[in-house]
Amino acid sequence: MNLERIYMTHRAACMLTEWILSYNNDLVLNKSIIIYGIEAILSSIIGVVLLIGISFIFNQRFLWILFMLGFVPLRLYGGGYHAETHAICYFMTASVFLAAYTAALFLPFNWLLDAGLSVLSWIIIFRLAPVASKNKPLSDSQYTRNRRRSLIVARGKMCIVFVAFFLGFYGIYYRVFAFGFFAAVLSMAAGKHMHHF
Repeated sequence: MNLERIYMTHRAACMLTEWILSYNNDLVLNKSIIIYGIEAILSSIIGVVLLIGISFIFNQRFLWILFMLGFVPLRLYGGGYHAETHAICYFMTASVFLAAYTAALFLPFNWLLDAGLSVLSWIIIFRLAPVASKNKPLSDSQYTRNRRRSLIVARGKMCIVFVAFFLGFYGIYYRVFAFGFFAAVLSMAAGKHMHHF
């Protein structure tokens, strides 16, 4: 039995799809695609709302934005570990966000640590990107496109590191951004290890 079917996002996606099909029955041949798309949208919304909620709990209203700016672009093109269910994905996302925030608060962050993490990230991205998974395989053209975009994202991060160094800006928001980026890199390494791609 597919465990995903017992979760709220899948049931909600099915109900919304039935509602859409009640207005346009011509789409019935694409029912599974519509369910998948709606489920992906709902899952993303729930994940973002979860991060916003955690940010508000810690009285850091914009923290989630900086985390996502660091995490999402590389995750989108670099791939990495994918949880088996949406519920595990929500838990993992919240845990990674809390870990990035905790590291930003308590680690003695400076230009040397930032540069070290950036160089390590660059090496991992260059060697692994993109990382496919059994849930999200890549065609040859997708692989080439995602590799190129992953390297562009990595170069962008290096530029931000240089700007932060020259401006001396290592506040909590920048640190959460930096640790969010590094979390995406670690996800790539975990995905490569766990899925043996």
